[in-house]
Amino acid sequence: MNWFDKLFKKTEKGDHKKLTDLILILGLGILLLFISNNFFRPSFSNHLNNVQQTTTPITEEKLQNQESFEIQLEKKLIQSLSKIEGVGKVDVMITLEAGKEIVLNKDTPFTESTTREEDGEGGSRNISNRDVEEKTIMKNVGNGSTEPIIMMEREPIIKGIIIIAEGGNDPYIKSQLMKAGEVLLGIPSHKVQIFKMK
Repeated sequence: MNWFDKLFKKTEKGDHKKLTDLILILGLGILLLFISNNFFRPSFSNHLNNVQQTTTPITEEKLQNQESFEIQLEKKLIQSLSKIEGVGKVDVMITLEAGKEIVLNKDTPFTESTTREEDGEGGSRNISNRDVEEKTIMKNVGNGSTEPIIMMEREPIIKGIIIIAEGGNDPYIKSQLMKAGEVLLGIPSHKVQIFKMK
């Protein structure tokens, strides 16, 4: 008699004891799986809310820093350019090519191995293998949260500048504004445009 027949064989009392026990054990197992998945693991929506709460302030902060960098630079440039004789009232607009770049401290351990194989006919070959693993180094900031260690911050790259000045139609003033824009921002002359203010 195989195991399947034994499972469905009636006992002396006329019931299917083994089959009933098997169904009961399977039901309890499924119930335990369901309970453990729902009670001992945070739900995905809670995890998603936590991720959004921690990343949203960082993104807003980065946008504010980039905007403030741009505005501060424009204000300083307006102050400097308006002091040039004959320029008059000045307005400046700066466009950025890329945002602020943050270089994080990384741990990059690597393993390198070289194997030399020779065959029976006198031929040989070298096999090199290099495994690199990169991890960001984190620091504790309190309240059980961590943040990456920042090695360096590079200011945004300036894409171009427009200078609008009352004296912008005078060739001499134009050349002075062009030189000032080049020197103050460290950009080539083709990225500086000067126009006359209305």
